[in-house]
Amino acid sequence: LPAPACSDSKTSQLLSLLGTLDHALGNHSNAMASYEQALALDEKLVGKEHELVAAGLSNVGAVLQVLGALDKAQANFEAALEIDKRCHGERHPAVAASLTNIGSVYQQQLNFPEALARYNQALDIYKALPKEQAGDQSATLSNIGAVYQGMGQFELALKHYEQALDLD
Repeated sequence: LPAPACSDSKTSQLLSLLGTLDHALGNHSNAMASYEQALALDEKLVGKEHELVAAGLSNVGAVLQVLGALDKAQANFEAALEIDKRCHGERHPAVAASLTNIGSVYQQQLNFPEALARYNQALDIYKALPKEQAGDQSATLSNIGAVYQGMGQFELALKHYEQALDLD
């Protein structure tokens, strides 16, 4: 790569790292600014149909979700999902992660049927993957348990929490 592209790539990585740190520290406006700058650089470097762009959209979506902009967060997660599907196919960990992100928005909106649908799609993907790539299967089972708990279906919640515990 020519030097400017290398420099832009490193800048994008650093901006993403800063965004992650600011997000973890609760500095959401700083996180958003860093993530949006990284996303713009990535789109310039690799185009809009690349896994880096999908990751950037998910990062922005995560901040939007914390800020309560759930429709915008979901739109980012949906866009990331479509890119992940085109880049990796339907049965990839990145696709499962995007489905989980979408499920979490539906869960936060108390749209439990849609949350369950997305979490179960993610779980099916994780179950089909080799064990070393299916690390989020336990977390997904816990998410499903939390949805059932939110619905007052405590036996189903317990079943999924126990399944998650058995994997850990």
